[in-house]
Amino acid sequence: MEQKLFSVSELLSKSWDLYIKNFQKFYYPILIMLAPYVLFYLIQYLGGPAAIMLMMILFALMIFINLWIAIVLIDLVNQIYHNQPTDFNKMLETSFRKIPSFLLVALLNFLVILGGFILLIIPGIIFIVWYGFASYINILEEKDNKGIAALKSSKTLVQGRWLATFIRLMVPSLLIYLLVMIIVVALVYMLTGGNINTESYEQTILMNSISTIIFLILGPLFTALAVILYNNLKETKQETNKIENPQISQ
Repeated sequence: MEQKLFSVSELLSKSWDLYIKNFQKFYYPILIMLAPYVLFYLIQYLGGPAAIMLMMILFALMIFINLWIAIVLIDLVNQIYHNQPTDFNKMLETSFRKIPSFLLVALLNFLVILGGFILLIIPGIIFIVWYGFASYINILEEKDNKGIAALKSSKTLVQGRWLATFIRLMVPSLLIYLLVMIIVVALVYMLTGGNINTESYEQTILMNSISTIIFLILGPLFTALAVILYNNLKETKQETNKIENPQISQ
C-alpha cells in the first residue's frame, strides 16, 4: 500500500508530541542559545559606552551558536524520531565539525533563493520549497549531502510534490508564529498595564526579547516539524520508487 504524506494536522500532532515528551532533552540546546540573547538585550537596555562593541561581539557569537545548535537540534530530533539513543555531549562534538559544510549549504541555499526573489517573487518561493531540505540532507545523509549536491538532492526529494510540501512547510509554521505573536502582544499588554506604545524604546526591547525567548524555546518544535516532514518525504519517495520500479526492489 502506497504511503502518503502526513496531513498538516498529523504533522503538527507528531511534532508537538515529540517536542513535549522529550522536552527535557532540549533544555541544554535552548539554554545555550538563550544565554547570548539575554546578555544582548540586557546590554541593549542598559546601554553605556561599551554597549555597541559588546553587542557586536555577542551578535557574532549568536550567529555561531545558532549554526552550531541548529545542527545539534536536527541530529537530536532525528534520533528521537527514530527512537535512537541520544548523547548530547557527543552531538556537540560531531556537530561542531559539521559547521563549515552546513554553513556552505546554507549560504548556497540563501543565494539561490535570493536570486529567485530578485528575478521574480514566484521563483523565490519555488526555490524555498525545492531547496528547503538541503540543510537537513547535509546533516542527516552520508551521500550527496555537500554543497550543490545537497540542493539537488532536496529538489529531487520534493519533485512532483511541490504544493503538498509547500503547504506542510508553511501552514504549521505560520500557525505557530501567529500564536506566538498573540502571546507576545498579550504579555506586553499585561506588563505595560495596557499602555502599549510602539514608539517606546523600552517596549520595543521588551517585545523583541519576549518574542526571541519564546521562539528559541520553541526552536526544537520548528526543527521537529521540518525533520519529521523530511523523513516523511524520504519514506514516501522511496515507496513511490518501489511501486514505479518493482524490479529494483525484488
